[in-house]
Order: sequence, then C-alpha cells, then structure tokens
Amino acid sequence: MSAEAFSSSSNSSALGNLGHSQGQSQGFGPDSASGGIARQVQKTLGSLSLEQLDHIFSMAEELHEEEGAYLAPREGTQQEARSAGGFDLMPLVVGGEEWARIEAGLTQRVRAWNLFLRDIYSGQEILKAGVVPYEIVYSDPNFHRGCARLPGVTASYLQLTAFDLQQDVRGQWLVVEDHLGVADGASYALKKRQILRQIAPRLFDGLEILPIEDFAAQVLDVLQELVRIPDGGARGVLLAQGSSDEYYLDDAALARQMGVPIVQGNDLVVLDSRLYLKTIAGIEPVDVVLRRLATSLLDPVVFDAGSRYGVPGLLSCVRKGSLAVANGLGSDLANNRALAAYLSVIVEYYTGERPLLPSPHVLEMRDLDVREQVADNRDDYVIRHVWKRTPAHEWVMRHMPAHDWNRFWQEIEAAPSEYVAYKLPASAAHPCWTPSGSRSLPVTLRAFALGQERISPCALAWTGSAASLASSVQTMDRIKDVWILRTVPAASVVVHAQAEEAPKRLRLTSRVAESLFWMGRYAERAEV
Repeated sequence: MSAEAFSSSSNSSALGNLGHSQGQSQGFGPDSASGGIARQVQKTLGSLSLEQLDHIFSMAEELHEEEGAYLAPREGTQQEARSAGGFDLMPLVVGGEEWARIEAGLTQRVRAWNLFLRDIYSGQEILKAGVVPYEIVYSDPNFHRGCARLPGVTASYLQLTAFDLQQDVRGQWLVVEDHLGVADGASYALKKRQILRQIAPRLFDGLEILPIEDFAAQVLDVLQELVRIPDGGARGVLLAQGSSDEYYLDDAALARQMGVPIVQGNDLVVLDSRLYLKTIAGIEPVDVVLRRLATSLLDPVVFDAGSRYGVPGLLSCVRKGSLAVANGLGSDLANNRALAAYLSVIVEYYTGERPLLPSPHVLEMRDLDVREQVADNRDDYVIRHVWKRTPAHEWVMRHMPAHDWNRFWQEIEAAPSEYVAYKLPASAAHPCWTPSGSRSLPVTLRAFALGQERISPCALAWTGSAASLASSVQTMDRIKDVWILRTVPAASVVVHAQAEEAPKRLRLTSRVAESLFWMGRYAERAEV
C-alpha cells in the first residue's frame, strides 16, 4: 500500500479531521491551542490499526535508510544501533504565544552573547568590572588572542546558533545548552518534516503551521548581510571536516539546500591574503565561509598546528577584511559551561534586562564548598566538563559505581576549575508515539537563531533513554517533528526566494572531480 493510498483510503477521515478538542489534559502544556491539536493528533494515531501503524513505521524506516537521515552528536562516539524505533510519529506542538516567549528569550540571549564576545575580544570591560572572573576566559583553550579586534567580526559574531531547551513540570522552558560556535541538526528537522508529510500527509490538513522549508534561504540571507556585496553576488562555501564527521550528512544537506559547495580544507588556498577555491576551471575567490569546524581547527598557522582540516593563512584573510567567516572566529568561547553560571549577570550587564528564559543552576566545582555539597549529594547531580562537549565528558552521578566515583573525584580535585555541576531537573513529559507504543517522555527542543533578531521556526526535538539534562547531548534516538502554530495570517508571512537563486554558484572542486574520475575508472574495470 502506498503513502497516497493510505492517506486517501477509508482511514483518511481519521487522518484528516483535526479540529480543536475541548478541555485540557496533563502533559500537553498550558497553551490550549497547541494542547488541543496535540491531543487530537494522539487520538487520530490511536484510531489506527496495528497493521496500518506497522506499515507507516516500515515506510519511515525505508525513507530513513534511503536518506541516511540519522542524528548523532558532532563530538560523540560511534552511532548507536539504528532501527525504526527511532521514528516518533507524535509531533511536539508549540503554540504561537508560547513560541513568541521562546523567541523573545533566545533573541535576548543571542544579543547578550554577541556583546560579550565583542567585549572579550576588544576592551574586556566585563572582566575589568569583575562581573566574570578572568580565569574562566583565559584558561579556556577556545579563547584565542589571535582573534582580537578582527575587522568586520566585531559587528556580529553570531550568524547561525542553536539552543537546547527543556520544559519543567510547571511548563517553563529552560535553556540547558548553548551552541554558539557550530549549530548542527537543522537539516534533520527538515528531513523529519518531509518524511512525516510523505507517510501521513493528512495529519497536516487544516493546520496553520509555520513553514520551515526556506531555512537554507534564510541562512543565505544572513551570510549576504555579513559580507554586504551588492546584488547578492557573494561567493560562499560551507567548510566541513569531511565524511569522517558524524554530522557530515547534516553539513552536506545544508550546503545542498543553500546551493553552495561543501568543501574541506585542502579544497581551499590562500594567496596574498585572499581565499580561493580550487576548481576544475582554476581558482575562484571566496567571500564568505560558513564554518562547521571549531576555531582551533581553522588555521594551523595561528591555532592548532596539528589540524588537518583547516586552511593555512585563513586568519590573515579575515584580518585583511577580504573574507567573512560565520560564526565569527573565537565565538566557541561562549560555549564555556562555567560562563553559564554568570549568564544572568552577563545579560544584565549588556542589556540592562533580566533573562527572559532561565537556565538550570550551575555550580562551579572550583569552589571547595560546592565540591563538598556535590560529594555529599552526588545522586542529585550531573557533572560536566567546562569546555569538552563529548558524551564521555558528562557524568550522571547516580549511575556511577563507587570505585569509578573515587577515581573520578580524584580527577576533579586535581583540576576543579575544569568541571561544573548541575542538579537534575524535573522535566515535563510530552506524548510520543513509536513502534513500542504510546507513552509520555521528557523532550529536548533545539531552536535555531539566524543573526541576532530572527529565531527560525525550523526546530528539532528528541527524547532520549534517560530524558534528563544529561541526555541532551547524547545519541538522539527519538527525533520529533516540531509544529509551531501560526499567529498571523498566511499572507503576512514572508516567503523567501529559492535557495538555488540566491548565491553565485561556484564550479566543481578539483578534489571532487578527481574522485569522480577515479570512481568512473574503477567502475569501468569492475564491468570487464
């Protein structure tokens, strides 16, 4: 049975009649519109037979296999087992008013972080005022003195950022993680929406949901604003680590949707403080780079000399003003988890406002009293490394055996400033619908900011096996579509131009051309 047959069969009434239901139920949040739609979707899914659900999940698995649409952490270990159980049919529905509050809080947060980075890489007034301790900044390997006072960067450090949020039992959204150097996952949100529309299109009938398909075009708008070349003539590339990176599929999909080449460091060369792309027609100049690498890997001349992924001399191009890099070089510093302990005062210092979105309370382990408190109540805490973001550098104390705890505590005592502790939050549960059945689990929502004023409706959500703060950076084994309800008429929503029309397209890179040549030669030999 095809997707079209399924959506138009006698069961189509179950998938198509999504009105507003009456009343409230626990676990759907305070927004009545979003709660009503979520309950109706859950009721619709519950009306399907096991055979129909099995068919839907098998279709989802086939589409996932075709596209390779699996999500794993950028800095994580090998991806875990993949199965149809990773597809959640139940979307996370966010009401318009609720999303407006999230937008306001994240916009404030982006603005504050941008001002912080501008200050740190210039006058460092916040350090001189004693608001943030010097040692937090200077001890972080993501603080790069070579990035101080770069031309152009001082106006805006942050072009594409992401924030992970979780909802507490009172319905309040908390920001549990900032991704201010490299923001991943947007293409998986787009793929999730595409697959859900294919396997159950009637779920969307009659609903006013904000579109997300123009996300790549919006990213291009931000990059064009960064370089300010007339007539949209900026030539851009997406610089990625390569196929060894677990997020390479995300990087490749985003580059394809933007209509720009995805390149590696050896595809680029610097000549006379100008960046060029090596193509089959010769070298072509590059005006803007959307980086998917940490700053320390971008230029082996200035940063990490052992980096195999960067471009020697890239920083000289930025310093001369012939190249723009998004996000700004050095912005990875703002990911420091010890800075999160000072977020409230950072926001107040730069904006004069209280934070609109709270964060979990962060305890700095460099404080002896804090270490004693954590040691006495270790089952209540998650301990995380300050600047290392792999799952191996996050520890849930209640799951740690005693002999491992003693060894780990010695490591903390040896370098306490490199660790922070969080209390495990009590999270609200949201409905999920997977092959194992329907149940309610805590959900993490990842929202993307474009520049300093726009929060994209292209959002990603997932549930993990632990469903706690610790699960937000581990393997995302239950990906959910996010439906943000429209609050303005459809005609008032600006639709961007197709991404393919915006950039000035660059030619095929010489590395890719060579790979295609040898692939053809080997294929020819295999046919003999």
